[in-house]
Amino acid sequence: MTHRLVTTLLGAALALVAPPLGADAGPRVPQGWLLTFGANGGYSLHPDGANGAVLGAEVSAPYLASSGYWYGAYADALHDFGPRRQRFSLGPELGVAVLGVDGGLLAELADGSMRTGYTVRGLLTFGVIALYGRYGHLGGEGEASFGEIGLLIKGYKELSPQPPRGAPLRRPDARPDPQNGP
Repeated sequence: MTHRLVTTLLGAALALVAPPLGADAGPRVPQGWLLTFGANGGYSLHPDGANGAVLGAEVSAPYLASSGYWYGAYADALHDFGPRRQRFSLGPELGVAVLGVDGGLLAELADGSMRTGYTVRGLLTFGVIALYGRYGHLGGEGEASFGEIGLLIKGYKELSPQPPRGAPLRRPDARPDPQNGP
């Protein structure tokens, strides 16, 4: 049942972010600030507990520079079907080209209580699809660590598109000078 649900949700997310056929014949990497959003599916590994499927959502705001570097912030929320718990994380992200890392604060909810800790995740990203491996550590009573492997499928919206390199900058309200031309 869980496998079917994960497959269905990942397929629906891919259909929502896939461009129409023939919309763009070549690769295009936007530059500037983006808002990315999408689905997260994977598998959790708990040394002292039940392993299981992971399903969730993520949103991030990266800045993509023309040099290939990127940085920003992310937040995610997911359900771990192994121990039947919800996890939330929030923090910075950075990378170069297809390699990235993010991490930060981690919170886990289970049986009306909350534990906190930290997480770090390595990413191998190809546009709207990314593979990841995550390590998390939760403190407090029942201190525990976990691992996670998975797939992100994301869409994006350009928040501040940058002009192509070398393009002349012109104010949108600039009007041609009648005596000297444009």
